[in-house]
Amino acid sequence: MIQSRNTANLIKTVYHGKICSNCDIERISKQYPTELAYVLAMILARSVANAADYEGKSRVDYLSDRLGIEREETFKIIQYSA
Repeated sequence: MIQSRNTANLIKTVYHGKICSNCDIERISKQYPTELAYVLAMILARSVANAADYEGKSRVDYLSDRLGIEREETFKIIQYSA
């Protein structure tokens, strides 16, 4: 349960302004984990694709750091999901 809340808070932080702040991420992640991952990847992919600026790249760096995976691997996951 704690892991789920931490994950929900991380998602809300990273995707602030991109998803509804009233969305019950914790419930959705339990009931529809694959679908949630796909949607978040699509949102992030759009941010990366549109980001010739620092903001999009910093999101990828932030996710990479939090997930403990290399930045290049994060890009591969995003591209594969898109």
